[in-house]
Amino acid sequence: MAYTRPWNSATPAGTLAANQIDNALREKLVDLEERLNTLIGNSNWSSGVDPVIDGITIKSLLALTTALTSPSTLNVTTLLNVNRQFTQGVIVNGGNGATLTYNWADSNFQSNSRSVSSQTIVFTNALPGTMKIFLTWLNTGLSTTWPANLIWAASAPVSTLNVLCLIDITYDGATFYASYVNYPV
Repeated sequence: MAYTRPWNSATPAGTLAANQIDNALREKLVDLEERLNTLIGNSNWSSGVDPVIDGITIKSLLALTTALTSPSTLNVTTLLNVNRQFTQGVIVNGGNGATLTYNWADSNFQSNSRSVSSQTIVFTNALPGTMKIFLTWLNTGLSTTWPANLIWAASAPVSTLNVLCLIDITYDGATFYASYVNYPV
């Protein structure tokens, strides 16, 4: 694609009159839009909505880039704030039938309260990355069938009353790797 202007990080010049800055900023935004369209495909930039790539906003990517390239400002709070931008928040997965589906496109933080005696877990729309599942057991002795391509670091969690099971799952594109920690509630 031919760009309207060649990229120039030295513009606008410091000598530009104050009443011309808004035009210079508009030009820079057009330059950025053209280059981002090359990277991620055409988007409706004029809608006023932050462009989204598979659930990750450009604003989130910029925040992460800033956090990772500014070691002096990199701290736990910064990373937590950036992490929040990559998720849609913890969603409650209400599935309590014979099959419980965790749709990775919904959020990478999901919670569920299990009471069904036998349940098969299914993952959909998984992309390489991580998911955390907050699982509360409502009965003991519940049987769970996990996906065949899921490997546990030790063993699969066992239903225990009054326990919140935090399951951490990493997907590499072919295999799910999981570990968990139980917390008393």
